[in-house]
Amino acid sequence: MESESLEDRLILLEDDMNELRKLPDRVTGLADQVTGLTGQMTGLTGQMTGLTGQVTGLTDRVGTLESNLLQFRGEVRDEFSTIRLELQGTVQMLRAELRAGDAETRRYMRVLHEEVLTRIASLRKG
Repeated sequence: MESESLEDRLILLEDDMNELRKLPDRVTGLADQVTGLTGQMTGLTGQMTGLTGQVTGLTDRVGTLESNLLQFRGEVRDEFSTIRLELQGTVQMLRAELRAGDAETRRYMRVLHEEVLTRIASLRKG
């Protein structure tokens, strides 16, 4: 390795000094960027706090909705049970009426049958 001349070393040293002189401006620029990022982080933290409050509110609303839905299901089940019982009573009543109607219809059919037989017998005689 060849040793550098004093003049070359001096030029390198001056270049390094020039770069060091720019350093405060660069640090100030970085400080400004950090300040900007800090402000953004503060804003984001505020937004997160707001979102956390909204999520808590939604959680409460969903809980209330779930409770209401469970209550509604119970009411609907009870109503359907009541309707089912009423329908069973109605069906039994209709069956009884149909049986009574069937018996009356059979009785009427017998009367008509006997009348027809009587008419046929009178037509044969006459």
